Amino acid sequence: MTTSKSSARSPFDPRSTLRTRSVWLITWEYAADASAVADDIAGILPRQWGAHRVMRFVEWHYAVAISTVTELASYAARPSRNPYRAREVDGRISCGHHPWLEARIVADLVVETNEDLFEIVSWKEPDRWRLDEQAGRPVRVAEGARRTVKRRLRGALSSEHIWDRSAGSFKPGWEPGASPAQPY
Repeated sequence: MTTSKSSARSPFDPRSTLRTRSVWLITWEYAADASAVADDIAGILPRQWGAHRVMRFVEWHYAVAISTVTELASYAARPSRNPYRAREVDGRISCGHHPWLEARIVADLVVETNEDLFEIVSWKEPDRWRLDEQAGRPVRVAEGARRTVKRRLRGALSSEHIWDRSAGSFKPGWEPGASPAQPY
């Protein structure tokens, strides 16, 4: 039996590409650089998970990212104490304040790893719909845009804040265009 040289590489090997058709994508969203985090992507979950299960996961993830151990114990004993409850609007699940987490089903997610130690992640956002009350059926308001983020390949996803509030600028090595070779 012979093996083909074109066999699949490890997803962690530089120059690899991984494609998915449809997944739940969870991202950190924020309106200003002052709330920027190291990785815009917070998680990727199977498409088969229902919205309620994803809501519980997003709520838990947000609580872990912003809470003390005492607060987490309080939320575990009494979930109603959690001030940041996940909610679903138009097929999107959000949780938090600023920054906040947003989960939605995206299409054609592609992760490319390059030799410069970056992962380039792109996907197609879901279309936006509204109900045409006269016709009694949904009408597409906007086609989902293609979105791309670039992250440093340096380990697990991070929700570390990369803005230095006292200096009023990005932390060293996190400025736009900074490369992984620079300190961070």
